[in-house]
Amino acid sequence: MKKYISKINSHNEWDKLKEIIVGTAKGSLATLTWKKSKPPSKKIMDKAIKLAKKACPKWFYDEVEEDLDNLSKTLKNFGAVVHRPKPFDYSKFYNTPFWMSTSNNCYNTRDLNLVIGNSVIESPSYLESRYYETAALYHIWYKYLKNGFKWVAAPKPILNYNAKLPYFRNENHRILTSEDLKHQRLTGGRLEKLHKLEENEILFEAANTLRMGKDLLYLIYHLVTN
Repeated sequence: MKKYISKINSHNEWDKLKEIIVGTAKGSLATLTWKKSKPPSKKIMDKAIKLAKKACPKWFYDEVEEDLDNLSKTLKNFGAVVHRPKPFDYSKFYNTPFWMSTSNNCYNTRDLNLVIGNSVIESPSYLESRYYETAALYHIWYKYLKNGFKWVAAPKPILNYNAKLPYFRNENHRILTSEDLKHQRLTGGRLEKLHKLEENEILFEAANTLRMGKDLLYLIYHLVTN
């Protein structure tokens, strides 16, 4: 059985797949984040934890994990080397001087890890809950490090402000597209709210990047909420 290719070497999204990291849904939980470094009262905390567990039922993520396991088996049958993250306890709170949060999941491994040639770029998300998400892949990167590759981590963001800005200054003056009108019909009148990222510090996610050999296409970030 194949184990490891001597060096990372990936330049685009369409060459024959030789090696891949498939995420895991084990331990996934709804995120709890407070914009303060001190926890709320025990009563509020207990209620929040109960709601988080209810929002992310284990049976649902067990089915997601089953699908990911089957995907991994299929890729292996086609000859690809498949790596899996090592999930940690996402329910544990961590904090900075400015906020506290739990983690969420590690099945979107492409979101924060960008492979360019023989380099891996660890990207800084605008979400506090993703601060340590990439740590679940470190056991993979350290094995490659022995064979020689470049591992770059962008500066950890401070996030002591609201990183999301309204895309439109005044939603009432927003010109609705045909897609907006269709969304309203399907959702009983709700309109998606669009946001963009502040530019106080370095914030981006690797999933916004399309690799095309020596060129990279980057999608300017916008966020959608209901």
